[in-house]
Amino acid sequence: MSLINRIVKRYFTCLFFFSALLSLTTASLYAKHLYPEWVIHANVETERFFDDAANGFADADDPALWYNHKNPSQSLIIGTLKKGGLASFTLNGKLRQQIFPDANKIPTSRYNNVDVIHSVNINQHPLDIIITTDRGQDRLRFFHLSAKQRLMRNITATDVPMIFSTLETLPLQRSAYGLASYYEHQQQQLWAFVSQRKQNQLAILQIQPTTSGLLSYQVVKQIALPSQFTLSNGQQWAPCLSDDNEQPQIEGMVFDKHSKQLYAAQEQVGIWRVDPFGKQSPELIDRVASFGIPYSRIWNHDEEEYHCNLLQPLPKHRPLVADVEGLALFQQHQQRLLLASSQGNDRIVVYRLSHHAPYSVTPIATLKILGTDHKQVKHTDGLATFPYYLGKDFPYGVLIVHDGEAGEKSYLNDNQVRDATNFKLISWGQIQQKLIQ
Repeated sequence: MSLINRIVKRYFTCLFFFSALLSLTTASLYAKHLYPEWVIHANVETERFFDDAANGFADADDPALWYNHKNPSQSLIIGTLKKGGLASFTLNGKLRQQIFPDANKIPTSRYNNVDVIHSVNINQHPLDIIITTDRGQDRLRFFHLSAKQRLMRNITATDVPMIFSTLETLPLQRSAYGLASYYEHQQQQLWAFVSQRKQNQLAILQIQPTTSGLLSYQVVKQIALPSQFTLSNGQQWAPCLSDDNEQPQIEGMVFDKHSKQLYAAQEQVGIWRVDPFGKQSPELIDRVASFGIPYSRIWNHDEEEYHCNLLQPLPKHRPLVADVEGLALFQQHQQRLLLASSQGNDRIVVYRLSHHAPYSVTPIATLKILGTDHKQVKHTDGLATFPYYLGKDFPYGVLIVHDGEAGEKSYLNDNQVRDATNFKLISWGQIQQKLIQ
């Protein structure tokens, strides 16, 4: 080979290597900056709850915020504790009130998800209403929160119907699970959107007052989200479930008043945009990383359920990792954000929402949250946001998240590890600083 040929060959070899290295570096930088990870710290956290007999099987799950119009710093966090009932907390994390479910009901009531609606006209009186799903009884429960006393009072009609079950099927607990709500002020109509545990059904409920001022409801419509999907290669895929009688369930939901659309998290599938009052088909706006990946499904005799093992690694460019749990909207001025709990990697995915149809959704970052003890928040189920001034500690609003592994390990007398949960409060100012950087 001539000297010139050797020089030319070496030049193009180096050029190819440099181009490939540049492409990989650029791709890595792009992936890194496409979804930056923002580390934020809890400013406040509530006391811990333990899912055992010694603590009344209190298991924190889903938060919401009640806004005190006259004194924002006196607003309250409302949180479900499942068998432990419903609780309220001050903004410094102190427990203010705990309402225990009726222990005589069989199956036992379990308050699963919660939402707060302000200034609902009930028989010509504006009331702040707290709605919670009672998973054990397959019903909704309603509470009035008095602004003067800052205490909750049950205003559920005694004859509210079951939503998905009958007396015969109630023990199966295919019951009311996730929750979102919407109040149409002009028409003075209150709506609830309820998902069914271990199934793919959504129910739309119209809530109405009785003549005595209590609240009841009727189911006006049901929507089924898909449970099987056709991939780009033409093959059929369905998410791996632990039981043959299950469908991929929905829990986290939030209603967007701007677009009149419901966002719903199907845990093993992704996030859907649903048109509850119109005729548009549900749209899958983001998928979990495991969507479409083949898996093996092995029966575990001890736990009496299937265990699933993915046969391929997760793609790294997808920030949403199953299960996808709680959803929340943050809307202020020109800023519209959707937050989703990505439980599989213990992150919160932040999406930017467009202001106009077709309302595009773009992931912009992930949040890694550390507690006041600098321990990472894990297994987050519910979350909530509030975009307005709540006093000097939360001047830009607040993000509230459930922590499924709160604090250091705690033990009972027999050295049994106690499952501890609580709620973390993060000043929105931390996230606001990241957004403007």
